[in-house]
Formats: sequence, structure tokens, C-alpha cells
Amino acid sequence: MQSVVLYGSETRTMRKVDSDRIQSFHMQALRHILGIRWYDKVPNAVVNERTKLPDVPSLIADRVIHYLVTSVAYRRTHLLRRHCDCQ
Repeated sequence: MQSVVLYGSETRTMRKVDSDRIQSFHMQALRHILGIRWYDKVPNAVVNERTKLPDVPSLIADRVIHYLVTSVAYRRTHLLRRHCDCQ
């Protein structure tokens, strides 16, 4: 499920509203997996402590940084190969 939520996230513009909705969906899914019902009144911090998973916005931020670093490195390598005779 997490791969579906994160698919293409590194290239999309993430607004606060989108981030909040994705995080809300993630928490609902974790609560369902753990068998926590709404009337149990378990705070999100406890759910995060039980699962030991990072929140989705930080995962998306990591993917964005990785995407940018990779694309800059690729462009630099591509330009160097194009402008010199080293193949």
C-alpha cells in the first residue's frame, strides 16, 4: 500500500492539504492494521510508537531529495561525456 501512496511523489507538488490527507490516510491504515477502533481513543503518537514507521511526509521529502540529487548527478555526467571525448 505504501508504494501506491508514494508512487510518483518525488515529482508532484506537495501542498499542506495534500500532505495532511496522505498522513491521515496513513494513520487510518495503521489503525486498521493494528485493530484500533475510533472509540479506543489511542493518540497518533502511540500508533507511531507501536509501528516504528516514519510519517509519510518525511518519506516523500526523502524521495524528493534523492530524486533531485540523482537528476543533478545524471545531468552533470551527461554534460561531461557530451563535451569531452571520454567514453
